[in-house]
Amino acid sequence: MKGRQYLNQIKYIDQDIDSRLIELENMRHNMIRSPQIKEVSVQEGHGNGTEKSYMRLLEMCEEAEKKLDDLNRLKAECIRLINQVENRVSVIILRQRYINMKSWSVIADQLNLTVRQTQNLHGVALKEFDIVYANRSKISLNFTKKA
Repeated sequence: MKGRQYLNQIKYIDQDIDSRLIELENMRHNMIRSPQIKEVSVQEGHGNGTEKSYMRLLEMCEEAEKKLDDLNRLKAECIRLINQVENRVSVIILRQRYINMKSWSVIADQLNLTVRQTQNLHGVALKEFDIVYANRSKISLNFTKKA
């Protein structure tokens, strides 16, 4: 995996979380809008439909929370690696683009550059990040082999 792919994971996990939150909101809305009338007796050993829906809602909430924890861990690791890049402009571009999900025009305005200049510097920043990322992998591999 290259550095860019590693950083892009943030976007994909974030989109996954957004999707899950929409699903949760829709499920909550449907539960409020159409309550279950039919209930299965306790003797049958099954909960009623509403109870099952609440249980599924709780499971979905837990899954979303786990994904959010994963996102926070990944962001923290990416920030740590980005901060190891020596060029401060590269650090700003990488943080704004991958951590803060800013558009090219917002980043360009912040740096008082054109969008094209910012994109060119982004290419340089990714090369610098690839070096940091590759070194992280080697350190991790060496540490794992010794253990």
